[in-house]
Amino acid sequence: MIVVVSVMREVLASQYGKPPFERAVGRLTPSDREAYVSATAMTWVEIRVLELVVNQLAEELDRPWEEIVRESSRQSQEKLLNTVHRVLMRLTTDEALISRTPMFYARSYDAGKLES
Repeated sequence: MIVVVSVMREVLASQYGKPPFERAVGRLTPSDREAYVSATAMTWVEIRVLELVVNQLAEELDRPWEEIVRESSRQSQEKLLNTVHRVLMRLTTDEALISRTPMFYARSYDAGKLES
């Protein structure tokens, strides 16, 4: 989900410091860096690239990548729930959200299928 990618970029830079984050992103190949940095709502970012960013940051900080994923994922989800999704939840009913969950999934992921 592109919104998640942009929020995760923000969280990684703010939580672990902009200089280490930028050095980690700078270690990516030019094409991977471009895909990550320029992600929009109309593009896909391969999981492989997201993993590379986290692994590079983990190396930069000398910390386990699992720790970084756990901490940054929690912060990203909190940020999403308190911004984008909070607005959506006020505008719709529980039934409408549940019935549209497969559509949200399909627009967020390019593999798999979710049924409600």
